[in-house]
Amino acid sequence: DRDSLGGAVELRPKLSVFTTGLASAEVIEDTFVRQRDAGRSTRSYRVLGGFELRQGALVSGSVMAGVRHIPDSSTTGVSRYTGPAVRIGTTIPLRDLAQLSLLADRDVYYAIWALRTRADQLRNTYVSNRYTSRLDVFLPFGLLGRGSFGFQNARYLIPYQIGEVSVRKVDHLYTVTGTLLRVVGRSLRVGGTLSWTRRVSAVASQSYQGLRYGVTAELAP
Repeated sequence: DRDSLGGAVELRPKLSVFTTGLASAEVIEDTFVRQRDAGRSTRSYRVLGGFELRQGALVSGSVMAGVRHIPDSSTTGVSRYTGPAVRIGTTIPLRDLAQLSLLADRDVYYAIWALRTRADQLRNTYVSNRYTSRLDVFLPFGLLGRGSFGFQNARYLIPYQIGEVSVRKVDHLYTVTGTLLRVVGRSLRVGGTLSWTRRVSAVASQSYQGLRYGVTAELAP
């Protein structure tokens, strides 16, 4: 639905042997390709600051917090918004047996609702709060077991008109995933994955749950 062009400036001062300061400023310009009028483009801003812990510390990862700003826009389906933005990612080694990863993210995104028919009615802006925990367990015979749980809350800023009722749509998404990988060579991992997802929406027709399975491969750093 859109082409996104972004530019960023980042500052990384070294604070200690394991700690680096982080500061970034971003400009994002989104052009919605299905919209043909002069208001098809919107510009937004993201400013974040925080720090990064390198590998070798007790925990590694980064914590960044700041502001996301979307000014008034003539683009259909894009709502003005100014609020907090957060990115947190940390990895905690559990001796040589396992590794725990925790992720949190808060930001603003654009959604498309397929039940509408006109292109200028499909779009909406939503505030997303997403949390994920993942445990990697190192098993015998070069195997790696992985389990993860994710939760996402999506709050839509523009009400949907469903019949005679105006609905402030809020979605909750739950995901549980299990993966078994086999280490091949120094950096390749291949295996199978099984994932269960449940979405609970304020609009009943948008709720669903289901199981996905397949094969996966990844390159380890």
